[in-house]
Amino acid sequence: MIEREEYSRMLRKARCGSKDSMAKLAMVVWDQMYPFFLRKTRDHEQTHDLLQETVLTMIQQLDSLRCDDSFWLWIRRIASSKMSQHFRGQQR
Repeated sequence: MIEREEYSRMLRKARCGSKDSMAKLAMVVWDQMYPFFLRKTRDHEQTHDLLQETVLTMIQQLDSLRCDDSFWLWIRRIASSKMSQHFRGQQR
């Protein structure tokens, strides 16, 4: 697991346009959130789709993260939102 200081460093670099740091963050988020989505969807393809949407939102909205210490809370909120949208779409 990456330590808090490393997350802060990656976030800072990603905000400044570092593609390497953004890629590292994306991989960490993917690895950490995969079990969450798979438990909920029970489908690898849907899990991949939801993870792609979550990572894309993270990249697009990274500047809106106010406190680096809230990174995982912020990611989980994005993931939960994507999951809710997914299940609402299935009910229609």
